[in-house]
Order: sequence, then C-alpha cells, then structure tokens
Amino acid sequence: MSREALPQPQRPQVQPHWTLGQLKAQFPGVEMAMFAHFGVGSRERSGFSASETLEELLRRHLIFDAGRACARLDDLAGEDWAFEVNVVDTAQKMSEGKALLLDVRSSLEHQLCAPHGSLYLDGPTVAALKARIPERVVAICNDGCQAPAASRHLRSIGLNAFHVGGGVVAWSQFVDSRFPILYPLAEIPERWHLLADGNTLRYRHPAANSFPWRLWTVEELRRHKQFKTLTEEIPELTLLAISPRSFAARGPFRHLETVISRLVPWLQSDSPWGDGGSEPSAAEEKAQISKCLAEDAPKILQSHKGTVEIADYQDRVLTLRLGGGCAGCASAAVTTQRELAALLYQRVPLLDAIQSES
Repeated sequence: MSREALPQPQRPQVQPHWTLGQLKAQFPGVEMAMFAHFGVGSRERSGFSASETLEELLRRHLIFDAGRACARLDDLAGEDWAFEVNVVDTAQKMSEGKALLLDVRSSLEHQLCAPHGSLYLDGPTVAALKARIPERVVAICNDGCQAPAASRHLRSIGLNAFHVGGGVVAWSQFVDSRFPILYPLAEIPERWHLLADGNTLRYRHPAANSFPWRLWTVEELRRHKQFKTLTEEIPELTLLAISPRSFAARGPFRHLETVISRLVPWLQSDSPWGDGGSEPSAAEEKAQISKCLAEDAPKILQSHKGTVEIADYQDRVLTLRLGGGCAGCASAAVTTQRELAALLYQRVPLLDAIQSES
C-alpha cells in the first residue's frame, strides 16, 4: 500500500539545529536539493558531513538567513514526502500496467542491472513520455536520494510522477531478492552485492553453513568434471571464493542478473566445493592485507589526509584502525566499507568481513 492510501503521520519541520544526518533521515533528497537551490556540494558529493548542523553548513556557504533556507527546504521535503511511494505498491501497479518505472541512475548501473520493465531516464525517454502521457510514472534511484528531484522535474512538465522510497536497495529487499545492490556500505544477508571494483559479486549467507574455505580459479573449475559446466554458463568468470558465511564470484560481468541466476543453483546445491581449490594460510592473507594497506591504501586516503592499519584479524574478519584525517570522520564508513573494502576483497578473496575499530 502506498503512502497516499495511508493516514500520513506528522512530518517534523526542518530546523537549523538539525545535523545533516538527521536532515537526510527525514529528507532523503536533501543532497540534490542543497546543490540545486543553494549550490552546496555537487550531483555526486554532498559537500557536508553527517555531524555538521544545517546552520553551520549554511553559514559556511555565506547563507545567513537560516529561517528562509529552512522554509525552502521544508517545502521541498513536504513535496517529496507527499509523492513518495513504496516498492511493493509500485511493483504491483507495474504488474497491472498502471505504472511505468524510470531508472534515474547512471547508464552503467542501468546496464548492469535494472528492475524488470524499467526505462532509463534520458532526453529521448522524456520526449516519448510527453508524447503519450502514461497514467503514472515512478522514478527510482540507488537509495532514494536522487529520485525525488527527478519526480519533481517530471511533475513540472505535466507528468503524474512519484518516486520510490529506498530506491533499488529497497527493491532488492522487498521485491526481488536476486536483484544486486551496487557498491554497498554494508552487506545485507541473503542479498547479492557488487563491490566498488565493479568485478566482485558477493553474497552473505544468513547463517554459517557447511561450505569449506576454498578459492577456485577458472582453470581449476574447468578441470573439475562437476564444475566445468559452470564456466560454460558464465564465460566471464575468473574466480570463486567459497566460505561458510559468504560466496563471491569475480569477472568482468556485464549483466549481473543473468550471472546471479546461473550462480544461485550452485550456491544452493550440495556440490563438493572442498574437493579441490585452495585455501591460503592466515599468515599469507595477513601479509597480503598489510602490503595492500602499505602500498595501495595511501592513494585512496590521500585526499582525506588519513592513515589506516590492521587493528585485528581473526577468523578472516578484519578490523581496521583509521587515523589522521579519517579518525572520527563522518565519511570513514564510506572510506572503509566501499573504497578500501573493494581493494581488500580483491587482494584477499576469502576475507569474510571488514569493520572499523569503534
């Protein structure tokens, strides 16, 4: 059921003393709104930290009338609130032919994985929509932050437009469990994730199972009678990492849903994954992690003026200690779980989880 069919709870008004974290929780589209109306940040980066207050942010950008700015943001937040719909309701209306889903993510993201029946939102698509005015269009983005701005624009040109709360992350959680989440900050059990390297698909089991710790190269899979079929089904596959808690595949994949549909039966089978492959020692893995942090991590952390080192490494769970400009930084989670994680999982495929020292 959509929000428009439910009694609407009272929405709190935007306040100058709110932190930007609080503001984003109430107003997911705030980053695009701040860029469009106040020149703060960009379409890709917010330009503020979660702990900074709205009043501090405005002052830093020489905007001293916080009351007027809050009133404008509150108007936009109210509009976004009124036109937000949930994924289940949207999927139902799509199946009935009563809604058209518009993907506002990048063309690469749309090519990698797009909700079934969705259209990529660009100039030609908008022209076609204006020519035939569908009953309802619904914009969807990655996590619900960009779609509100898209739906506002579509309404301004005469379309009956809404946007999906939670984006394709919610789509994966509530509509299609095989739909992959791109470049995650945290892995959700029983969901597929494409890491920021663009080549590593990971799946986290809901609980530990009987799978062994094993690395399989494509050459080893081809030599194994039972797994040769897998390499034929997924010709881009270069490596598999199997563990009791996670499952990872690497390759220059171009259509993730097809790859996932071919991996799922193998993931659910009782295949003898332990009959072959290899398992690096903990010492070898820790040496690889140390080398990666010493040689490659500084390039990632350079703009942050930060440092990183191993705080702990047990049972293939890595705890990182961030220092310098990254210590206590609101962007540390992004740095650790997205940028560094992709690099570390690439170097140590059997690495089970990465966390920051609290």
